[in-house]
Amino acid sequence: MTHGRLCREAEQQLAAAGISGAGVEARAMLCAALCAKYDDYYRLCEHTASPETAQSYRQMIQRRLLGCPAAYICGTWEFFGLELYVTESVLIPRSDTETLVEQALHLAEGRRGLKLLDLCCGSGCIGIAVAKNLPEATLTLSDISEEALTVAKKNARMHLAEGSFETELRDARSDRAPEPKYDLVFCNPPYVTELEWRELDVSVRDYEPRLALVGEEEGLEFYRRVPSAVRPALEPEGWLLFECGAGQAADVAGILAGDGWQDIRCIQDPAGIDRVVCARMPQD
Repeated sequence: MTHGRLCREAEQQLAAAGISGAGVEARAMLCAALCAKYDDYYRLCEHTASPETAQSYRQMIQRRLLGCPAAYICGTWEFFGLELYVTESVLIPRSDTETLVEQALHLAEGRRGLKLLDLCCGSGCIGIAVAKNLPEATLTLSDISEEALTVAKKNARMHLAEGSFETELRDARSDRAPEPKYDLVFCNPPYVTELEWRELDVSVRDYEPRLALVGEEEGLEFYRRVPSAVRPALEPEGWLLFECGAGQAADVAGILAGDGWQDIRCIQDPAGIDRVVCARMPQD
C-alpha cells in the first residue's frame, strides 16, 4: 500500500467522524509518522509504506479519533509559515491568531530594532512570528507557566538568532510592570468563559490547557488588568495589541477607551470576526 492510499483511507475515517480539515490532518500525521515535512507529502505519497510506518500511522489516527488534537499527536504545527513545536502545555496555534501578527507587522512597518513583549506567550507563536519578520527586533516571551516557557524557548531557538530573545516567568495580570521599555506588546489572553469552556469540543476542552483558555469575569479579566500593568513599560508611541473572542471586541475597546488609550482599532479576521483590538499608549 502506498503512503497516498494509506492517507486517503485515514482521511475518510476522520471525515466520517465529523472532523473538519480531515485531509490536512491526515497528511500532517502521515508526514509526522515519516519524520518528514508537510510539504514533502506529494513527493512521498506514491512510495510504498513500510509495515512499521503503516502501524504507527494507524495508531496516530486512532488517537485522533479518540479526541486528541492532531497537533499534539504530530508534536509540531504550522503558524504564519513557521513550523512550531507544541505540547499539551500550550494552546495549539490557530490561523485566527495570524490576524494579530499581521496587524503588529503593519504597525511596525519601516521600523528597525523594536523591542517586543509577548504576554501569555504559550508556544511563543505570536512573538516569534512578529520578531522573525522585523529587522533587529528583540523579543521577551512571558508566561505564568514554566512548561509553556520551555516550549516557547525551544521555538525561539528554532527560528530566531541567539541573543535576540529572552523568556520571563510572570503573571500578565501582575501590578509589577515589566521593566524594559517596549514598542509593541501583544497578548492572546485566556478569554473563554466558564460556560463556553464546558461547551467546547472535546479535542479542546479535554486536551488543551485550561489555564490558557478560561478567563475570569466573563472572559474579560485580562483585558481589564493588563493595560494598566504594561502601561509603565511602553514607549510613548508604543502599541498594545489584544486577541479577543467573538463578540468581545466592543467590550475590550470600551475598557481601553475608559483607561485613556488612544487610536483604538478593531481588526477583523478572515471570517469577518473582530479578532484583534489594538491601542496606542496614552499620552499623560
